[in-house]
Amino acid sequence: MRDACLSADRALADEQAVRGIDALAELALHPILAGGFSSAGWGVHREIPYPGDDAERARADDTPGSDRDRVRCDLVITPSPEDRLADPVHAHRRIARAAGTLFEPIAEDIETRATTDHTEPADAFWLEIKVVGQTRYRQGVPVPNPAYGAELVAGPIADAEKLADDGVIQHAAIALVVFTAHEDIARADLATVTHRLFDKHLPIGSPSIASGPIQDHAGNAAVTVAVFPLRGIGLGEVSLDPM
Repeated sequence: MRDACLSADRALADEQAVRGIDALAELALHPILAGGFSSAGWGVHREIPYPGDDAERARADDTPGSDRDRVRCDLVITPSPEDRLADPVHAHRRIARAAGTLFEPIAEDIETRATTDHTEPADAFWLEIKVVGQTRYRQGVPVPNPAYGAELVAGPIADAEKLADDGVIQHAAIALVVFTAHEDIARADLATVTHRLFDKHLPIGSPSIASGPIQDHAGNAAVTVAVFPLRGIGLGEVSLDPM
């Protein structure tokens, strides 16, 4: 992920862009990070609904657009680019709709056979991403970010709770992409963040961290990626290389 950010920043520099990668909105960074995983041969799926949403399972509606309000995960990673993700919420809805019909006795078997070539959500890697900068662009103007410290902590807390509460997800992590004036600032701040997250008794493990220099257009001269694995939600601690 760090390397994907550095590559994108070099591309902007080659174009003589007036802004660097730190000017991009969080959603605009997602395809860059996804491209890094894709180039390594992984399957990458963006904005995938959480699979353990009990409230959504209860809905009978399975028509196109019915997932509009489901909570989504930023990136879901699978072993191969050809992998398709199974959606247990959709399967549950279709089985429920078959209740009381001639198809009820075989509905579950039909769903099972229909998704035999899909990757189960429990076998995929779910990754939430948060982007925080010391300097951020507001209406096109770079300004100091007064919420920098709060954002470093609040984002991982919210994502850790979502991932841990899902009930289906077994492998997950939270990636913090941090833009700062110097690498040392980010590493010191991330050490403080880690202690604060541990104090919250969240199911978060120690992060893997990687940093690198970027073009300084607005006061940010380094990007640091910290990947916090979630623990205790499945088969133990999982890890993801932040580089």
